[in-house]
Amino acid sequence: MRAPSLFGLPLLLAACVAPRSGDPWLGEFWGDEPALGRQRVKLVLDEAGEGGSRRRALSNLTGSRLVALAEHVALDGGALVEVRDAQPASMRLGTPVGELVLECERSASAIEGRWSGGGYAGGFRWTREPDAAPLEDYPALLEEFVATLDEHFVHPARLATGEWRDALAGARERVAWVRDDFEFVGLVVLLVRTLGMPDVSTNCLRMAAKPGETDAEVEWIDDVAVVRFGAVQNGVGEIDAVFEEALDARAVVLDLRGSFGYDLTAARMLAWLVPESKPVGYMLGRQRADAGPLPPEQRDRLPVASGAYQFDLYRKLLARNGVTAGACESWSEDERVTGPLMVLVDERTSAAVEGAVEYLQHIDRGTVVGAETAGAAVDAELFPLSNGWVAVVPVAVWVTWEGRMLQGAGVVPDVRVEPEEALDVALELLASP
Repeated sequence: MRAPSLFGLPLLLAACVAPRSGDPWLGEFWGDEPALGRQRVKLVLDEAGEGGSRRRALSNLTGSRLVALAEHVALDGGALVEVRDAQPASMRLGTPVGELVLECERSASAIEGRWSGGGYAGGFRWTREPDAAPLEDYPALLEEFVATLDEHFVHPARLATGEWRDALAGARERVAWVRDDFEFVGLVVLLVRTLGMPDVSTNCLRMAAKPGETDAEVEWIDDVAVVRFGAVQNGVGEIDAVFEEALDARAVVLDLRGSFGYDLTAARMLAWLVPESKPVGYMLGRQRADAGPLPPEQRDRLPVASGAYQFDLYRKLLARNGVTAGACESWSEDERVTGPLMVLVDERTSAAVEGAVEYLQHIDRGTVVGAETAGAAVDAELFPLSNGWVAVVPVAVWVTWEGRMLQGAGVVPDVRVEPEEALDVALELLASP
């Protein structure tokens, strides 16, 4: 059974209706799914339209399955969450992960009830604290985050530009006026855009944590096996199990919508799909990435880690050499999937999974269907800061064997369709002559 997908989780996105402008509230949220955890966050409510609803409501972007979601949050005038409708007994919220419904009970001092959305549900309670101070010392938190960037960011040269220094000076002025987590996360998002990395692969978040092991499942639609992946990390056994189940299928749909990975484990999928073993690409670490892709003669001298599917091993090689090259294995013809292949992607397909998709497309193994991928083929590490905050910092970037850096430029599908239509379109293509 596959674990809940990161992108289906509401992750406790919150907004509320204010009795009067300017009141701070302390919100606590919890999910029925244990993975959602319990979050506390302060909201400073501002009057904005009928009912005083805060359209610049807070997403504290926290939870145990967080990181990749942050790469896909689209700021709209600074808002991560929009109050679409607010009634005495309920609210509808538009969020980066879909619409949430909150069933509310209100009193003079509290708003509480149940939330649901994306197939998940939980409870919440807001209590008003008119005299509450800011939740954090945000200026000090910003300095912690910047110091972590200085030490670990994969492109240190970008931290020496005048554009970055100007952006940082502006952020240091504005952070003195930040009153809650939402405003702080938004400030950091705008700051790090100067670095030219995928939105928001570089950030400062509360209680962020990487997902666990690989999660995968197989669904059969007649004689077609739909193989789905969510997180892909340290999961050779899980990958082998789903492809073994799919060996007798007439065709395979590899559903990578919303899939992401943090090491070279994604190359294990290729072993079941490609006709020969070849280098796929390499990760460039800190400082080495500033010079861009390696010249072919230098690339060809790299030791290639074929079958290096453990995160710890990959990181050791990266730390020692500043670069880690990966190759896909290939099983014999009777041990791998040789029939028609469709690969489903969307704007949430990211990190190491993007490298696997690009390689399948490059060797013309299957048809890629859906929307352009995230362009976030980076390895982001999480560094703990104060009070449960975490700095999300890219420490390596992926380069294809042919020298293409995927950060900021995703994989363009062969057949462009809306992601929710991709499976139906793929099945139609498989059914056609």
